[in-house]
Amino acid sequence: MKMIRAAQDKRKRIFSRKSKTGCRTCRTRRIKCDETPGTCRNCSSTGRICAYDAQRLPRTRLLGGRPPPIPPMLLTRTLPAGFWWGMTSDERRCYSFFQHRTCKAVIGYFDSDMWERLVLQVSQTEQAVYHAVIAFGATHADFEARGMPPALDDMSGAWHRFAIDQGARSYAHLNARSASHDPKLREVILVCCVLFVISELVRGQFDLALTHLKNGLRILKDTVEQFHAFGCTVDRCLLGAFAHLNEQAVFFGAEALYSLMKPEPAPPPPGEGGLGFRSLPESRTALLTLLNGLAQEYSSSSAFSQAINGTSDAALTHWQFNASLKIRKFSQMFELFHRRAHERNNREQRGIDLFYMHILSLSVSFERKIYDRTGGLLEYDTPIFERLVSLAEAFIDSFHGPDRPGLLLGLGVIAPLFYVATRCRQNDLRWRAIRALHSWPHREGPWSSDMAASIAVEIIAAEKNVLQTTLPVADPEGKNFAGDADPDI
Repeated sequence: MKMIRAAQDKRKRIFSRKSKTGCRTCRTRRIKCDETPGTCRNCSSTGRICAYDAQRLPRTRLLGGRPPPIPPMLLTRTLPAGFWWGMTSDERRCYSFFQHRTCKAVIGYFDSDMWERLVLQVSQTEQAVYHAVIAFGATHADFEARGMPPALDDMSGAWHRFAIDQGARSYAHLNARSASHDPKLREVILVCCVLFVISELVRGQFDLALTHLKNGLRILKDTVEQFHAFGCTVDRCLLGAFAHLNEQAVFFGAEALYSLMKPEPAPPPPGEGGLGFRSLPESRTALLTLLNGLAQEYSSSSAFSQAINGTSDAALTHWQFNASLKIRKFSQMFELFHRRAHERNNREQRGIDLFYMHILSLSVSFERKIYDRTGGLLEYDTPIFERLVSLAEAFIDSFHGPDRPGLLLGLGVIAPLFYVATRCRQNDLRWRAIRALHSWPHREGPWSSDMAASIAVEIIAAEKNVLQTTLPVADPEGKNFAGDADPDI
């Protein structure tokens, strides 16, 4: 009898797989869901709210035999502990993708306190940010799988529908706390706003992204102005993120937004006892601050010129002269930093090369407009354009396989290459720039490499008066890009 009782005591528990389609309430309670349609019996018998997921991610391979957007290796990564709510398997997949792939792609080649600390930290305590992160991760995974953003009304993709559902959950959590006086609520809203802006940019919806950006900047402006009254503080990395998005929006023709990023004291330039920049992050901050300031000044000058019906462009001329001086001063400090010999890893060297490309394109743009109000560039600018294309080609070739990101938030190669493709007078250099844009399909904030290449092709055709539906536009190597236009254009 004793042996029988001992055997019964040692009986093993029957193994059963966890339910992946049960309701969220049962998963949070860690009990087996009976998965009754509509409302499960566990919830109905106890008076609880039964919440099934409206959208689920596919478990099989995508059409055409392509692998799923999230590699299996990312699913085994340990997620940070601290979530006080239940996570579904789909949410875990997207959060892991965001943490290990999206953050790295958005950061690019520079350290970012915003993405390496703030977003991940807040997402573990605030469900609104958590669902916004999931939505962004799903959008990015869908973008990498498709190679292009889905149309706004295209609801055929499971990843697209899942991202929209997660975004709606984030909105719901924000609305539920709209009447709260929690001093941390504004930071939560601003973090969500940044995630919404970038998600819409990845989807190719610039108008929606601009709407989110305007709302976020208005909240940020009120927070800064009412600092003494409410004692609210805003993380500086949030200011930097909004300043960068603001700068990009203004140069894309958006109206003047708020300028919130205050310039930090810069090191004295060469010739005044200075040694230039001391580090790459310092030079990056200085350049982003400079670009944000120039964007604000340009918007004001452009508005002034339009107000006087174009009878005088003195405001724009004054802006161009001051911008050229500021860029020249920055270039001198950066050149001194660039010449100083010290060991650099691949990531830091790529960041320096990107800076150099943007400095070259900015310098030739502003300085030539001072001397030639028609906007035409002379032949002696050709070596600068050739240097720009060579740097961009080497930068693109430095990536191998999966290391080549499909999304960047910071500085990239699209803007310099687009400038060469549309402003250079040498036809071979223009087509080299277009081929470089086509060789790396990706997005850099509002920039799309395919869209930039397609616009450049149309500009070349329009300049030669050969833009006809039956006549393709080909580069000197015989490649036809007439059918490569972005479907969203």
